[in-house]
Amino acid sequence: EEKIQKHDKSFRRGLFLNKFLPKGSLIKKNDLVTLRPYKGLCASYYFRVIGKKINKDLNPYTPLSLKNFS
Repeated sequence: EEKIQKHDKSFRRGLFLNKFLPKGSLIKKNDLVTLRPYKGLCASYYFRVIGKKINKDLNPYTPLSLKNFS
């Protein structure tokens, strides 16, 4: 059963940045991309993170987590 759960995660999408954003930037719709495999925040958080301020510099294709927001 654990093997099935890991396999399912590989098909889910996670939220990633598509470009470098410096500390203090606000997340905009065009800064986000959903990619496989699922890492960090689930893609269902897409609309919840728009407008949030990031608390550190983030590189492109960094998986987002709640720790990245102030």
